[in-house]
Amino acid sequence: MSSGLEEEQRCDNVIISAVDASFAMDVMTRKSHEGFINFVNNGAVSCKSGLQSIGTLSSCVAEYVALCSEVC
Repeated sequence: MSSGLEEEQRCDNVIISAVDASFAMDVMTRKSHEGFINFVNNGAVSCKSGLQSIGTLSSCVAEYVALCSEVC
């Protein structure tokens, strides 16, 4: 027989994502680098890094573009 506390602390299929971008780091194109990694239950399941497909005007926008890329 389990208590209610044990059931509340139990988590199944926890998904965690980390995203980052560096603004205009490519010297030739001035595009930002982006990367992300996704974890399910503490195990990495997907990752990607590379240049963003569009140029951005600020580091904040570069971060949003990286986040949108990760979600897609």
